[in-house]
Amino acid sequence: MSSVNTKGKTRRKRKSKNVNEVKVKVFRIEGVMKLKYGWQKFSLERRGISKEDVIERVFSELGSRHKLSRRHIKITLIREVREEEITDPYIAKISSMEKILVYEIRKRKIPPVEIQ
Repeated sequence: MSSVNTKGKTRRKRKSKNVNEVKVKVFRIEGVMKLKYGWQKFSLERRGISKEDVIERVFSELGSRHKLSRRHIKITLIREVREEEITDPYIAKISSMEKILVYEIRKRKIPPVEIQ
């Protein structure tokens, strides 16, 4: 892996370390949640790697937003959604991106300081 710069010298290209490419899908989650005055329908679109990941996020979001426990949230349908079917503008914009890279950050080792 080498390339030529403007001065005619060759240099090596750096390979990115700690980069993992993962296929992220969009899921539509439908269900009901128990609120003060009865059961309320909901429909959400969320991005995730797997169905389990998205279900966990929905339980977390609805539980924190409406102060619900998991037994008060019933998911009736979860399915993968194609890019043309997405209704949430934020999710649609993120999904239209070609690639998102996430890098792992290494922690620096700081030597111990002696206190006198």
